[in-house]
Amino acid sequence: MSASFTPNTFEAFKAHSPKHPYGENAAPGSPFPIHDPFGLRRAIVPVFQRNPDGSALGVGTAFHVDGWGRLLTADHVVDYTRERHLSQIQPDSLIQVDISQSPHAAVLLGYGLAFGTVGIPEACWAPINRIDAIVEESDRDPLEVLRGAQRYHVGPDLAGITAFLDQKAPSLHAVPVDFHWYPEIGETVFAVGYPDLDFRAMDGEEVERYLEEGMFGVYGTITNLFPNGRGRARPTPVFEVEAEWRSGMSGGPVFNRQGHVIGVVSYSLLPSEGEPGRGYATCFSFIPEASHLAPTLDSDNPCCRRGFGVYNPNNWHLADVKPSRAEAEQARIRLGADYIVGWVSHRLGGQDFMLGSSDHQS
Repeated sequence: MSASFTPNTFEAFKAHSPKHPYGENAAPGSPFPIHDPFGLRRAIVPVFQRNPDGSALGVGTAFHVDGWGRLLTADHVVDYTRERHLSQIQPDSLIQVDISQSPHAAVLLGYGLAFGTVGIPEACWAPINRIDAIVEESDRDPLEVLRGAQRYHVGPDLAGITAFLDQKAPSLHAVPVDFHWYPEIGETVFAVGYPDLDFRAMDGEEVERYLEEGMFGVYGTITNLFPNGRGRARPTPVFEVEAEWRSGMSGGPVFNRQGHVIGVVSYSLLPSEGEPGRGYATCFSFIPEASHLAPTLDSDNPCCRRGFGVYNPNNWHLADVKPSRAEAEQARIRLGADYIVGWVSHRLGGQDFMLGSSDHQS
């Protein structure tokens, strides 16, 4: 490993907050702790199954990508929420779960340095209220479908999720995503997640520990590419990394040297009998539909987000970008007549932007 990485959130870039490389002395392939409560910890979060009685089981990792509450993770981290709804799987369908009556997924938001004082504020538990997956038509005989076999199934191990954020919830940072970066054998990548989460019940103190010391990073070298998956049992397009990725890291981001997320931790083979560990990352560039799971991102321009911009056409000052025209119009009214609203693509954390085509506006 020639050099350590310095991935950062857009918010940290905007604040010109310098970061030292993570794990400068870390052994390649081995997990090391990341103590970063105001950086990556604000964007990369643990995922839990919360039950109606309030108990929690750790299931994996997710990460925030657009500044508006959209996160990405591995589909298998949240697929248990579909167990009672398998017959509902259709292209572009939305499966909703009554979280007061059923086990549901929730992300646990960090809240700075308030550890060990009054426990975890309830606002830090953000229930996931939408899960989107890439749905494919099953390779089944038409007669089987007529007899009631499931026609559609979830494809690659990748999901887009949104969470309900309480007004008192801590703010989420966002990490940059590149949907087109193509991996090459021999390149170094950096995965981040919560390795000790393994679908076991945790008490309040154990859960709280993840807000302070549960995040780990792992460097690894790409050793193989599987753009068509690894057979029928493992059809997700992945690249292979020589590294020890433990189960709770599933759904965590995989960064390239530029600090961009280019894949998601999917599954791994732990070291055994002198053989190194092998991790497999769902690769965005191998999946044409991957960008559909983060529709607010500009897939053609890495690190850019699409939305309704409020800008001054005289000096091209971008005052704000909102997810809806109504919100943008409210912001424009406060700024005055010099500002207008238009569909834009802009660099998160900066002022650079370009006007979008009119057919995207609504």
